[in-house]
Amino acid sequence: MKKIIIIGECGLDIIYDGPQPVGSIPAGRLLNAAAMLAREGLPVFMVGDTGADPLGDIVVDTLVKAGVDTASVDRYVDGLTPVTFFFGDKVTPYRLPSREGGFDVVWPRIDPGDIVVFGGYYAIDPLIHQRLMSLVAHAAERKAFVMYLPGFMSQLAPRLTRVMPAILENLEVASLVVTRSADLSALYNDPDPGRCFADHLSYYSQSLVNLDAVNASASCFTGKSASTSRLTSPADTLLWNSAAVAAVIAAIYRDESLEGVNPSIEVLSSAISQINGFTGRALSAYKSQWQLSH
Repeated sequence: MKKIIIIGECGLDIIYDGPQPVGSIPAGRLLNAAAMLAREGLPVFMVGDTGADPLGDIVVDTLVKAGVDTASVDRYVDGLTPVTFFFGDKVTPYRLPSREGGFDVVWPRIDPGDIVVFGGYYAIDPLIHQRLMSLVAHAAERKAFVMYLPGFMSQLAPRLTRVMPAILENLEVASLVVTRSADLSALYNDPDPGRCFADHLSYYSQSLVNLDAVNASASCFTGKSASTSRLTSPADTLLWNSAAVAAVIAAIYRDESLEGVNPSIEVLSSAISQINGFTGRALSAYKSQWQLSH
């Protein structure tokens, strides 16, 4: 049976409202998407690393309770779980103390037809990138369907030129790229997904899905074909973005018409049309307003 393998950072976000924290939530679109997919009953494997500390326990426990297989999450002892503090619009990441290595994980078994997803800052971190790409290249060789999400917080990589070689390497191995309009603005100074796909991305990857919460639309592109779906109740938040990404992953996983690594416009159009229903189900599991607005 095919499975979903998600490769990403396993950190923690701590949210403040004034001088006091209101709560914490596992960090990153991919980690939260993994939990959402597992709650849908899909076979999900998380690949990443986190500290052997109480914060790492919170992250891993969240995945386990959702039903995610965490056998490939390494619990390192030579560093601390990454933490990001959110004070309203002010974001302060902590990644100290520095680790000498990174991504010393046990590789999961990858079979033809598996869905392998990676991205974010984790995929361009200089301590992790090459080891991670060895696994992703192996996935491509095993004829897995590889999805890449290039989005990351600008606070982690303020000099885009330094990380662009890693981003281009990631794009080259992807069967599908999933972006937000904000990602396109940061990478290419252009939020228009059609132009960005034609002028920049199609050289590296055959297919693109773009999420635009501000304009309430999801678009997909492959070859010279394109399609757009309207989004209901979109919100440019961590959990909404996680749910939207998870919806695309789930739709591709369940689509029996997908053959090889180049999805048709019909497959992608079906995937983006399922975002509204999936996000509604996924977000209903979160009851606190601070979670939904983060």
